[in-house]
Amino acid sequence: MSNRDLLWKGILQDLFDDFLWYALPDFAMNEVDFAQPFEFLDKELDALFADTDNKQRYADMLVKVTSKNGTQKFILIHIEVQGYKDLAFAERMHTYFYRIKDKWKDRDILAFALYTDDEKSYHPASYHYNFYGTTLDYKFPIFKIFEKTEAELDIPNNPFSVVMLAAYKALQKKQLTDANQLIWKFDLTRKLVEAGYSQDKIRGIFKFIRFYVHFNQKINDTALLNKAQQLTKTPIIMTMDDAVKEILRREVKAEVKAEVKAEVKAEVKAEVKAEVKAEVKAEVKAEQTLKTKQTVRNMLAKKYPEQDIMDILGVDKAFIEEIKREIFTP
Repeated sequence: MSNRDLLWKGILQDLFDDFLWYALPDFAMNEVDFAQPFEFLDKELDALFADTDNKQRYADMLVKVTSKNGTQKFILIHIEVQGYKDLAFAERMHTYFYRIKDKWKDRDILAFALYTDDEKSYHPASYHYNFYGTTLDYKFPIFKIFEKTEAELDIPNNPFSVVMLAAYKALQKKQLTDANQLIWKFDLTRKLVEAGYSQDKIRGIFKFIRFYVHFNQKINDTALLNKAQQLTKTPIIMTMDDAVKEILRREVKAEVKAEVKAEVKAEVKAEVKAEVKAEVKAEVKAEQTLKTKQTVRNMLAKKYPEQDIMDILGVDKAFIEEIKREIFTP
């Protein structure tokens, strides 16, 4: 996975609520319970494609969000960030869909493609299949940054708009000179600070602005850091390696958490199994004792010699005496 893909995955996780309000406002308003945490199912998504030969990683995500309409507990959102022309992309979107649907049959799925490339004619939004009357049409919503204007991308009071503006600037060749990069990167940083967003959001988005496209000369990156820190008055220095590690750490933490949950579940299951086994064993033993007692009663009633009863049933003299006391106790 490229550094750019990692930046997209990181910022989407950091600002997923803002992303939903930005790209899917109707869905956000009508379907999502934002009071409940999001669950990122990257490990589950990887597992769906463990059998494929294609080892290339993409900036893809599967997110579980809680529904607020009461019809189901959660909804799955599948997101693909696509940064280059890929003729097989639409088919891959469909493949993701049917594998996700096969695993979570009773859940609704919203698929979404975010195109970050600069190919004017490339924006697939559907996959079509037809073979002798067997047809399939799969459609999904898309968002193409290159087709928007800065005004269209700049949604008020939503920090994700700064992310989209940074990606848009990176697609404009004239904006890639160091001099122009320094201007727009600082302008976007100032826009963040002036909007009054939290320090965590400012740091996360500044990381995206800084590393999404690189300066040709390192001295300009230093200049941007100095100007940004004067503006924010907080330390926001982070190397690209640190940024990548932070994103990977989040993914690894999610994997470890899932593994620990599985281990704890197995331990609890073993404990419960032992307890249940002991309970069942006691119940079976009690049932067997009752049956044996009844058999002894029947044999005593038929005048069987006590030694024969002990030999046949494997009980001792004390057991028979106990049954006799029960029989004759008024």
